[in-house]
Amino acid sequence: MLDKYWRMYVDFKIAEYYYSFYLHSSKRIEFGISAFCLLASTTSISAWCIWTQLSKLWAAIIAVAQAISILKPLFPFAKRVSAAEYILQEIRPLLRDVDATWGYDGSLIPNGEIGPYIKQYEARYDAIEERFSSTKLFPQNKKLHDMAQENAVQYLTNRFGIDKEGVVYQ
Repeated sequence: MLDKYWRMYVDFKIAEYYYSFYLHSSKRIEFGISAFCLLASTTSISAWCIWTQLSKLWAAIIAVAQAISILKPLFPFAKRVSAAEYILQEIRPLLRDVDATWGYDGSLIPNGEIGPYIKQYEARYDAIEERFSSTKLFPQNKKLHDMAQENAVQYLTNRFGIDKEGVVYQ
């Protein structure tokens, strides 16, 4: 039963890193879109005034920037940022509770009494994902998941002083 608790702990830690990386990735994309629209609009207007020979090109650049600005609320990045921030606000206290119950070596709770804790924590985690997440909002991203797994393994290795093979499970 302790193995099941440990697997749950590792899964939750990976999820924390995954949503954190998704948050940062979405913020970068959202910033890039905003920066493009801002720069395209301001530089194109200036260039249009100076170089009237290419006025159609500058008009097209302005139109594209304006279209992106108008459609920006429909892009998923802003929604992902909000959802990931809420998810992280909920997952971090959950992980603190899981960590406190686990203790340093898994000896705080006798093996036979850990089942109710597993159910309670898994139910809390499921409620967090149901409230703030969906597969459409957070499509699977293997690169972010691999990074999250690597960081979680490193964290747990450092936190508990065990080798990496002891963290990862099959």
